[in-house]
Amino acid sequence: MDTVFRIDHIQKLDSKSRIYQVNLKLTSDDDQQLRELTEFIRGDDVGKTGWSRLVYSNMGDYPKALEFYEKALKIAEIALPPNHRNRANSYNSIGTVYYNMGKYSKALECYDTVNKILEIALPCNPPDLATSYACTGVVYDEMGNYTKALLYLEKTLTIRQKWLPPTHPSIQETIDIINDVKKKL
Repeated sequence: MDTVFRIDHIQKLDSKSRIYQVNLKLTSDDDQQLRELTEFIRGDDVGKTGWSRLVYSNMGDYPKALEFYEKALKIAEIALPPNHRNRANSYNSIGTVYYNMGKYSKALECYDTVNKILEIALPCNPPDLATSYACTGVVYDEMGNYTKALLYLEKTLTIRQKWLPPTHPSIQETIDIINDVKKKL
């Protein structure tokens, strides 16, 4: 275990300054309260759906990542209205995991849901919607439906050209993807 201190007391050094002195007390190795707290934290589920889902996804443990992303989605469905932007984020994350697993139909279902939510939540077509359209277009490309891929990628380009500076790399990246898809037609 790392070195752990308790705050013994805090005192203001000068009545006119905002500087405080914090006096710490070193805990002992056999501190019962610290041991109980440590055991509780190690066994607690709090926070496991936060960074864990991203870590599992980045490690390639997609089933475990899905488990945590779906927990986050259930919370979002309870806590947020149907067309809230954060619900779209949950569906987008799940779609990305399915895409990485090669389950394109399931990814497409998620991205379609994201598009529907963002089209209502973000009617002005800002960059988040462009990213969602791009994901949808890439999935259609992987599935061999190049016509639909182009439809979504062109929507992406239109939004990005409207909202981003002309030299933004996302614009050129979108153009490159569109050109690649056109070659497949």
